[in-house]
Amino acid sequence: MSEKVFYKVLLVDDNKTLGTSLQPLAEQYCLDLQQCECWEDAKQVLSNKNDFLEWDAIILDARCVDRKGSPADLHFLQIALTDFNGLCERFNSEIPWYVLTAGGKEDFNFVMEGIKRIPRDEKGLGKMLYFKDKPRDENGKDDVDYLFENIQRAAPLRTRNKIKHQYSTLFEVMKSCQFESESEDIMISVLSALHFPEENKGFDPVLYYNRLRQMVEYLFRAANKIGLLPDYFIEGGKVNLQGSSLYLAGEAFTPSKDSTILTIRYGEKGESVFHKNIASIVKNVLSVTSHHSHTIEIDKEDEEELSAYYLETCSPYLLFGYALQLCEVIIWFGNYAKSHNDREANLAKCKVVKKETESILEQKPVIEKYEGKTFLLEQDEKGNLHCGYCLVSYKQNQDKIGNMVLLKEVEENKNSGELKKKYPYFASKVEQVE
Repeated sequence: MSEKVFYKVLLVDDNKTLGTSLQPLAEQYCLDLQQCECWEDAKQVLSNKNDFLEWDAIILDARCVDRKGSPADLHFLQIALTDFNGLCERFNSEIPWYVLTAGGKEDFNFVMEGIKRIPRDEKGLGKMLYFKDKPRDENGKDDVDYLFENIQRAAPLRTRNKIKHQYSTLFEVMKSCQFESESEDIMISVLSALHFPEENKGFDPVLYYNRLRQMVEYLFRAANKIGLLPDYFIEGGKVNLQGSSLYLAGEAFTPSKDSTILTIRYGEKGESVFHKNIASIVKNVLSVTSHHSHTIEIDKEDEEELSAYYLETCSPYLLFGYALQLCEVIIWFGNYAKSHNDREANLAKCKVVKKETESILEQKPVIEKYEGKTFLLEQDEKGNLHCGYCLVSYKQNQDKIGNMVLLKEVEENKNSGELKKKYPYFASKVEQVE
Protein backbone atom coordinates (compact mmCIF):
# COMPACT_ATOMS: atom_id res chain seq x y z
CA MET A 1 0.00 0.00 0.00
CA SER A 2 1.36 3.46 -0.94
CA GLU A 3 2.46 5.79 1.82
CA LYS A 4 0.44 8.95 2.46
CA VAL A 5 1.59 11.98 0.49
CA PHE A 6 2.57 14.86 2.79
CA TYR A 7 2.64 18.46 1.59
CA LYS A 8 5.21 20.93 2.85
CA VAL A 9 3.74 24.18 4.27
CA LEU A 10 5.67 27.26 5.41
CA LEU A 11 4.13 29.21 8.33
CA VAL A 12 5.41 32.78 8.89
CA ASP A 13 4.35 33.96 12.35
CA ASP A 14 6.27 35.62 15.21
CA ASN A 15 4.46 33.48 17.81
CA LYS A 16 7.31 31.02 18.48
CA THR A 17 5.08 28.18 19.69
CA LEU A 18 2.32 28.38 17.08
CA GLY A 19 3.88 25.97 14.58
CA THR A 20 4.54 23.33 17.23
CA SER A 21 1.00 23.58 18.63
CA LEU A 22 -0.60 23.30 15.16
CA GLN A 23 1.59 20.45 13.85
CA PRO A 24 -0.50 17.54 15.29
CA LEU A 25 -3.61 18.91 13.54
CA ALA A 26 -1.60 19.59 10.36
CA GLU A 27 -0.48 15.97 10.25
CA GLN A 28 -4.12 14.85 10.24
CA TYR A 29 -4.42 16.70 6.93
CA CYS A 30 -1.10 15.28 5.63
CA LEU A 31 0.68 18.62 6.00
CA ASP A 32 4.26 19.06 7.18
CA LEU A 33 4.18 22.48 8.89
CA GLN A 34 7.47 24.37 9.30
CA GLN A 35 7.69 27.81 10.88
CA CYS A 36 9.75 30.98 10.37
CA GLU A 37 9.35 33.75 12.96
CA CYS A 38 10.01 36.67 10.58
CA TRP A 39 9.93 37.46 6.86
CA GLU A 40 13.73 37.76 6.67
CA ASP A 41 14.06 34.09 7.75
CA ALA A 42 11.28 33.06 5.36
CA LYS A 43 13.07 34.70 2.42
CA GLN A 44 16.16 32.68 3.27
CA VAL A 45 14.33 29.35 2.87
CA LEU A 46 12.71 30.58 -0.34
CA SER A 47 15.84 32.16 -1.82
CA ASN A 48 16.84 29.58 -4.44
CA LYS A 49 14.72 27.68 -6.94
CA ASN A 50 15.28 24.19 -5.51
CA ASP A 51 14.24 25.29 -2.01
CA PHE A 52 11.34 27.39 -3.34
CA LEU A 53 9.87 24.50 -5.32
CA GLU A 54 9.76 22.25 -2.23
CA TRP A 55 6.93 24.27 -0.66
CA ASP A 56 3.29 23.49 -1.42
CA ALA A 57 1.72 26.43 0.42
CA ILE A 58 2.63 29.43 2.56
CA ILE A 59 0.63 30.77 5.52
CA LEU A 60 1.25 34.37 6.63
CA ASP A 61 0.27 36.15 9.82
CA ALA A 62 -1.49 39.45 9.05
CA ARG A 63 0.84 41.35 11.39
CA CYS A 64 4.20 39.67 11.60
CA VAL A 65 7.69 41.21 11.72
CA ASP A 66 10.16 41.82 8.93
CA ARG A 67 13.12 40.67 11.06
CA LYS A 68 13.57 39.37 14.61
CA GLY A 69 13.52 42.11 17.22
CA SER A 70 11.66 44.61 15.01
CA PRO A 71 8.09 45.70 15.84
CA ALA A 72 5.03 44.30 14.07
CA ASP A 73 4.30 46.26 10.90
CA LEU A 74 0.87 47.21 9.56
CA HIS A 75 2.31 46.93 6.06
CA PHE A 76 3.85 43.49 6.66
CA LEU A 77 1.51 41.57 4.36
CA GLN A 78 1.91 44.02 1.50
CA ILE A 79 5.71 43.88 1.79
CA ALA A 80 5.84 40.09 2.19
CA LEU A 81 3.40 39.35 -0.63
CA THR A 82 5.12 41.76 -3.01
CA ASP A 83 8.41 39.96 -2.33
CA PHE A 84 6.73 36.56 -2.57
CA ASN A 85 5.04 37.29 -5.91
CA GLY A 86 8.41 38.47 -7.21
CA LEU A 87 9.90 35.09 -6.27
CA CYS A 88 7.03 33.29 -8.00
CA GLU A 89 7.78 35.22 -11.21
CA ARG A 90 11.53 34.70 -10.86
CA PHE A 91 11.20 30.94 -10.46
CA ASN A 92 8.22 30.65 -12.83
CA SER A 93 6.14 28.78 -10.25
CA GLU A 94 3.07 29.63 -8.17
CA ILE A 95 2.71 28.59 -4.52
CA PRO A 96 -0.74 28.98 -2.89
CA TRP A 97 -0.73 31.58 -0.08
CA TYR A 98 -3.14 32.14 2.81
CA VAL A 99 -3.51 34.50 5.76
CA LEU A 100 -4.06 33.21 9.31
CA THR A 101 -4.66 36.01 11.80
CA ALA A 102 -6.03 36.78 15.24
CA GLY A 103 -7.92 39.73 13.72
CA GLY A 104 -10.03 41.87 16.02
CA LYS A 105 -7.76 44.91 15.95
CA GLU A 106 -8.96 48.35 14.93
CA ASP A 107 -6.43 48.57 12.14
CA PHE A 108 -7.32 45.17 10.68
CA ASN A 109 -9.53 46.63 7.96
CA PHE A 110 -6.61 48.76 6.82
CA VAL A 111 -4.42 45.67 6.54
CA MET A 112 -7.06 43.79 4.57
CA GLU A 113 -7.64 46.65 2.13
CA GLY A 114 -3.94 46.54 1.29
CA ILE A 115 -3.78 42.84 0.46
CA LYS A 116 -6.99 42.86 -1.57
CA ARG A 117 -5.01 44.68 -4.25
CA ILE A 118 -2.61 41.72 -4.61
CA PRO A 119 -3.88 39.30 -7.32
CA ARG A 120 -4.90 35.81 -6.23
CA ASP A 121 -6.96 33.00 -7.79
CA GLU A 122 -9.73 32.66 -5.18
CA LYS A 123 -11.62 30.09 -7.26
CA GLY A 124 -8.68 27.73 -7.65
CA LEU A 125 -7.10 28.17 -4.22
CA GLY A 126 -10.14 28.73 -2.01
CA LYS A 127 -10.65 31.63 0.39
CA MET A 128 -7.60 33.53 1.55
CA LEU A 129 -8.41 34.68 5.12
CA TYR A 130 -8.72 32.50 8.26
CA PHE A 131 -8.91 33.35 11.98
CA LYS A 132 -6.86 31.64 14.69
CA ASP A 133 -9.44 31.88 17.47
CA LYS A 134 -12.72 31.48 15.63
CA PRO A 135 -15.09 29.14 17.58
CA ARG A 136 -15.86 25.67 16.23
CA ASP A 137 -18.96 25.38 14.08
CA GLU A 138 -21.74 22.78 14.01
CA ASN A 139 -19.33 20.38 12.23
CA GLY A 140 -16.87 20.61 15.10
CA LYS A 141 -14.33 22.48 12.99
CA ASP A 142 -12.65 25.83 13.50
CA ASP A 143 -11.02 28.07 10.88
CA VAL A 144 -7.65 26.32 11.17
CA ASP A 145 -9.33 23.01 10.25
CA TYR A 146 -10.82 24.62 7.15
CA LEU A 147 -7.48 26.23 6.25
CA PHE A 148 -5.63 22.90 6.42
CA GLU A 149 -8.45 21.13 4.60
CA ASN A 150 -8.26 23.72 1.82
CA ILE A 151 -4.48 23.40 1.49
CA GLN A 152 -4.81 19.61 1.33
CA ARG A 153 -7.28 20.07 -1.53
CA ALA A 154 -5.32 22.78 -3.39
CA ALA A 155 -1.80 21.35 -3.12
CA PRO A 156 -2.36 18.39 -5.49
CA LEU A 157 -3.56 20.85 -8.16
CA ARG A 158 -0.09 22.37 -8.51
CA THR A 159 1.62 21.30 -11.73
CA ARG A 160 4.60 19.96 -9.80
CA ASN A 161 2.41 17.74 -7.64
CA LYS A 162 0.30 16.57 -10.58
CA ILE A 163 3.49 15.29 -12.23
CA LYS A 164 4.70 13.66 -9.00
CA HIS A 165 1.37 11.86 -8.62
CA GLN A 166 1.11 10.79 -12.26
CA TYR A 167 4.68 9.46 -12.23
CA SER A 168 4.73 8.32 -8.60
CA THR A 169 6.45 5.01 -9.42
CA LEU A 170 9.25 6.87 -11.21
CA PHE A 171 9.93 9.21 -8.29
CA GLU A 172 9.70 6.41 -5.73
CA VAL A 173 12.39 4.52 -7.68
CA MET A 174 14.61 7.60 -7.87
CA LYS A 175 14.30 8.03 -4.11
CA SER A 176 14.93 4.37 -3.27
CA CYS A 177 17.93 4.20 -5.64
CA GLN A 178 19.46 7.35 -4.12
CA PHE A 179 19.42 9.50 -7.24
CA GLU A 180 20.91 12.96 -6.68
CA SER A 181 18.33 15.41 -5.27
CA GLU A 182 18.48 17.62 -8.39
CA SER A 183 17.24 14.74 -10.54
CA GLU A 184 13.65 15.09 -9.27
CA ASP A 185 13.48 18.72 -10.41
CA ILE A 186 14.95 17.82 -13.80
CA MET A 187 12.35 15.15 -14.51
CA ILE A 188 9.51 17.34 -13.24
CA SER A 189 10.59 20.19 -15.52
CA VAL A 190 10.79 17.93 -18.60
CA LEU A 191 7.51 16.13 -17.91
CA SER A 192 5.76 19.42 -17.08
CA ALA A 193 6.78 20.76 -20.49
CA LEU A 194 5.23 17.63 -22.03
CA HIS A 195 1.91 17.66 -20.15
CA PHE A 196 1.44 21.40 -19.57
CA PRO A 197 2.83 23.19 -22.64
CA GLU A 198 0.74 26.28 -21.88
CA GLU A 199 2.94 26.84 -18.80
CA ASN A 200 6.15 26.44 -20.82
CA LYS A 201 5.81 29.09 -23.50
CA GLY A 202 9.56 29.76 -23.51
CA PHE A 203 10.32 26.13 -24.40
CA ASP A 204 14.03 25.67 -25.15
CA PRO A 205 14.74 22.23 -26.71
CA VAL A 206 18.50 22.47 -26.19
CA LEU A 207 18.04 23.04 -22.44
CA TYR A 208 15.75 20.02 -22.16
CA TYR A 209 18.01 17.74 -24.21
CA ASN A 210 20.82 18.60 -21.81
CA ARG A 211 18.56 17.69 -18.88
CA LEU A 212 18.02 14.22 -20.35
CA ARG A 213 21.78 13.80 -20.55
CA GLN A 214 22.03 14.84 -16.90
CA MET A 215 19.46 12.18 -16.00
CA VAL A 216 21.59 9.50 -17.67
CA GLU A 217 24.52 10.69 -15.56
CA TYR A 218 22.44 10.41 -12.37
CA LEU A 219 21.42 6.90 -13.44
CA PHE A 220 25.09 5.90 -13.78
CA ARG A 221 25.93 7.44 -10.39
CA ALA A 222 23.11 5.40 -8.81
CA ALA A 223 24.54 2.27 -10.47
CA ASN A 224 27.97 3.14 -9.08
CA LYS A 225 26.61 3.41 -5.52
CA ILE A 226 25.63 -0.27 -5.54
CA GLY A 227 28.69 -1.47 -7.45
CA LEU A 228 27.01 -2.17 -10.79
CA LEU A 229 29.34 0.42 -12.31
CA PRO A 230 32.97 0.35 -11.07
CA ASP A 231 34.83 3.48 -10.01
CA TYR A 232 36.93 3.21 -13.19
CA PHE A 233 34.19 5.16 -14.95
CA ILE A 234 34.18 8.15 -12.59
CA GLU A 235 37.39 10.18 -12.70
CA GLY A 236 37.75 13.53 -10.93
CA GLY A 237 34.04 13.48 -10.18
CA LYS A 238 33.13 13.18 -13.88
CA VAL A 239 31.25 10.20 -15.27
CA ASN A 240 32.46 8.67 -18.53
CA LEU A 241 28.99 8.48 -20.06
CA GLN A 242 29.76 6.53 -23.22
CA GLY A 243 32.03 4.09 -21.37
CA SER A 244 29.43 3.54 -18.65
CA SER A 245 26.78 2.87 -21.28
CA LEU A 246 28.97 0.26 -23.00
CA TYR A 247 29.98 -1.48 -19.76
CA LEU A 248 26.40 -1.80 -18.47
CA ALA A 249 25.40 -3.14 -21.89
CA GLY A 250 27.99 -5.92 -21.51
CA GLU A 251 30.48 -4.48 -24.02
CA ALA A 252 34.24 -4.57 -23.45
CA PHE A 253 35.74 -1.16 -22.70
CA THR A 254 39.14 0.29 -21.81
CA PRO A 255 38.51 3.01 -19.22
CA SER A 256 42.01 4.53 -19.40
CA LYS A 257 44.81 5.10 -21.88
CA ASP A 258 47.22 3.91 -19.21
CA SER A 259 48.55 0.62 -20.59
CA THR A 260 48.49 -0.86 -17.07
CA ILE A 261 44.68 -0.73 -17.14
CA LEU A 262 43.33 -3.57 -19.21
CA THR A 263 40.05 -3.76 -21.04
CA ILE A 264 37.15 -4.64 -18.73
CA ARG A 265 33.64 -5.99 -19.19
CA TYR A 266 30.66 -6.79 -16.97
CA GLY A 267 30.62 -10.56 -16.40
CA GLU A 268 31.35 -13.15 -19.05
CA LYS A 269 30.79 -12.54 -22.74
CA GLY A 270 27.05 -12.30 -23.34
CA GLU A 271 26.26 -11.08 -19.80
CA SER A 272 25.14 -7.52 -19.08
CA VAL A 273 23.38 -5.32 -16.55
CA PHE A 274 21.12 -3.65 -19.10
CA HIS A 275 18.49 -5.57 -21.02
CA LYS A 276 19.12 -5.00 -24.74
CA ASN A 277 16.12 -2.66 -25.02
CA ILE A 278 17.35 -0.58 -22.08
CA ALA A 279 20.89 -0.48 -23.52
CA SER A 280 19.51 0.75 -26.83
CA ILE A 281 17.51 3.58 -25.23
CA VAL A 282 20.48 4.82 -23.16
CA LYS A 283 22.80 4.67 -26.17
CA ASN A 284 20.32 6.62 -28.30
CA VAL A 285 19.77 9.32 -25.66
CA LEU A 286 23.52 9.89 -25.36
CA SER A 287 23.96 9.86 -29.11
CA VAL A 288 21.22 12.38 -29.86
CA THR A 289 22.12 14.79 -27.05
CA SER A 290 25.90 15.15 -27.51
CA HIS A 291 28.94 13.37 -28.89
CA HIS A 292 31.07 13.92 -25.79
CA SER A 293 31.92 10.98 -23.58
CA HIS A 294 32.65 12.66 -20.25
CA THR A 295 30.68 15.88 -20.00
CA ILE A 296 26.99 16.46 -19.44
CA GLU A 297 27.29 19.87 -21.06
CA ILE A 298 26.22 20.34 -24.66
CA ASP A 299 28.79 22.32 -26.68
CA LYS A 300 28.12 24.95 -29.35
CA GLU A 301 28.22 22.43 -32.22
CA ASP A 302 25.65 20.17 -30.55
CA GLU A 303 23.51 23.17 -29.61
CA GLU A 304 23.43 24.42 -33.21
CA GLU A 305 22.57 20.95 -34.52
CA LEU A 306 19.72 20.44 -32.04
CA SER A 307 18.36 23.95 -32.61
CA ALA A 308 18.43 23.46 -36.39
CA TYR A 309 16.54 20.17 -36.05
CA TYR A 310 13.91 21.80 -33.83
CA LEU A 311 13.47 24.70 -36.26
CA GLU A 312 12.95 22.22 -39.10
CA THR A 313 10.29 20.20 -37.30
CA CYS A 314 8.88 22.78 -34.84
CA SER A 315 8.05 19.71 -32.78
CA PRO A 316 9.22 18.65 -29.30
CA TYR A 317 7.99 15.06 -29.68
CA LEU A 318 11.44 13.51 -30.28
CA LEU A 319 12.58 15.02 -27.00
CA PHE A 320 9.46 13.95 -25.13
CA GLY A 321 9.73 10.47 -26.63
CA TYR A 322 13.19 10.08 -25.16
CA ALA A 323 11.97 11.54 -21.83
CA LEU A 324 9.29 8.85 -21.56
CA GLN A 325 11.77 6.15 -22.57
CA LEU A 326 14.09 7.37 -19.81
CA CYS A 327 11.22 6.94 -17.33
CA GLU A 328 11.06 3.31 -18.48
CA VAL A 329 14.84 2.94 -18.06
CA ILE A 330 14.78 4.33 -14.50
CA ILE A 331 11.83 2.17 -13.41
CA TRP A 332 13.49 -0.90 -14.96
CA PHE A 333 16.71 -0.05 -13.12
CA GLY A 334 14.83 0.27 -9.82
CA ASN A 335 13.43 -3.26 -10.20
CA TYR A 336 16.83 -4.63 -11.21
CA ALA A 337 18.57 -2.91 -8.28
CA LYS A 338 16.22 -4.56 -5.77
CA SER A 339 17.60 -8.00 -6.59
CA HIS A 340 21.17 -6.85 -7.31
CA ASN A 341 21.96 -4.62 -4.34
CA ASP A 342 25.06 -6.43 -3.01
CA ARG A 343 27.85 -3.97 -3.82
CA GLU A 344 30.72 -6.45 -3.35
CA ALA A 345 29.02 -9.11 -5.48
CA ASN A 346 28.30 -6.53 -8.18
CA LEU A 347 31.88 -5.29 -8.25
CA ALA A 348 33.10 -8.89 -8.48
CA LYS A 349 31.32 -9.12 -11.85
CA CYS A 350 33.83 -6.67 -13.33
CA LYS A 351 36.10 -8.88 -15.45
CA VAL A 352 39.46 -8.05 -16.99
CA VAL A 353 39.53 -9.33 -20.56
CA LYS A 354 42.40 -9.62 -23.03
CA LYS A 355 42.23 -7.57 -26.16
CA GLU A 356 41.87 -9.58 -29.30
CA THR A 357 44.91 -7.79 -30.72
CA GLU A 358 48.31 -6.74 -29.43
CA SER A 359 48.06 -3.66 -27.17
CA ILE A 360 48.08 -0.75 -29.58
CA LEU A 361 49.44 1.53 -26.88
CA GLU A 362 52.68 -0.43 -26.91
CA GLN A 363 53.03 -0.42 -30.67
CA LYS A 364 55.21 2.04 -32.53
CA PRO A 365 52.80 4.39 -34.34
CA VAL A 366 53.51 3.51 -37.98
CA ILE A 367 50.84 3.27 -40.64
CA GLU A 368 51.53 -0.41 -41.35
CA LYS A 369 50.45 -1.24 -37.80
CA TYR A 370 46.90 -0.05 -38.56
CA GLU A 371 45.88 -0.61 -42.18
CA GLY A 372 44.13 -3.94 -42.62
CA LYS A 373 44.24 -4.64 -38.87
CA THR A 374 41.47 -5.11 -36.30
CA PHE A 375 41.21 -2.91 -33.20
CA LEU A 376 38.76 -1.87 -30.46
CA LEU A 377 37.07 1.43 -31.42
CA GLU A 378 37.26 3.83 -28.46
CA GLN A 379 36.29 7.42 -27.67
CA ASP A 380 38.50 9.91 -25.86
CA GLU A 381 37.52 12.60 -23.35
CA LYS A 382 36.88 15.12 -26.15
CA GLY A 383 34.58 12.84 -28.10
CA ASN A 384 37.10 11.76 -30.77
CA LEU A 385 36.83 8.18 -32.02
CA HIS A 386 40.14 6.37 -32.37
CA CYS A 387 42.00 3.09 -32.55
CA GLY A 388 45.22 3.82 -30.71
CA TYR A 389 46.95 6.60 -32.66
CA CYS A 390 44.55 6.35 -35.61
CA LEU A 391 41.63 8.83 -35.76
CA VAL A 392 38.24 7.55 -36.99
CA SER A 393 35.31 9.59 -38.34
CA TYR A 394 32.69 10.19 -35.63
CA LYS A 395 29.58 10.73 -37.78
CA GLN A 396 30.01 7.55 -39.78
CA ASN A 397 31.11 5.27 -36.94
CA GLN A 398 29.55 6.43 -33.65
CA ASP A 399 27.38 3.32 -33.60
CA LYS A 400 30.50 1.10 -33.52
CA ILE A 401 32.00 2.50 -30.27
CA GLY A 402 33.18 -0.34 -28.03
CA ASN A 403 33.23 -2.87 -30.87
CA MET A 404 36.10 -4.43 -32.82
CA VAL A 405 36.59 -2.77 -36.21
CA LEU A 406 38.71 -3.42 -39.30
CA LEU A 407 40.68 -0.41 -40.54
CA LYS A 408 40.48 -0.95 -44.31
CA GLU A 409 42.19 2.23 -45.51
CA VAL A 410 44.54 4.37 -43.41
CA GLU A 411 46.27 7.63 -44.41
CA GLU A 412 48.16 10.51 -42.83
CA ASN A 413 45.96 12.74 -40.66
CA LYS A 414 45.47 15.96 -42.64
CA ASN A 415 44.42 17.92 -39.52
CA SER A 416 46.91 20.17 -37.80
CA GLY A 417 47.95 21.09 -34.28
CA GLU A 418 47.29 18.98 -31.21
CA LEU A 419 44.84 16.62 -32.96
CA LYS A 420 47.49 15.54 -35.48
CA LYS A 421 50.09 15.16 -32.71
CA LYS A 422 47.75 12.90 -30.77
CA TYR A 423 46.48 10.97 -33.81
CA PRO A 424 48.99 11.04 -36.72
CA TYR A 425 46.81 8.71 -38.84
CA PHE A 426 43.24 8.69 -40.08
CA ALA A 427 41.11 5.67 -41.09
CA SER A 428 39.01 6.64 -44.11
CA LYS A 429 37.26 3.26 -44.35
CA VAL A 430 36.14 1.23 -41.33
CA GLU A 431 34.08 -1.95 -41.01
CA GLN A 432 32.71 -3.52 -37.85
CA VAL A 433 33.91 -7.05 -37.17
CA GLU A 434 31.11 -9.40 -36.22
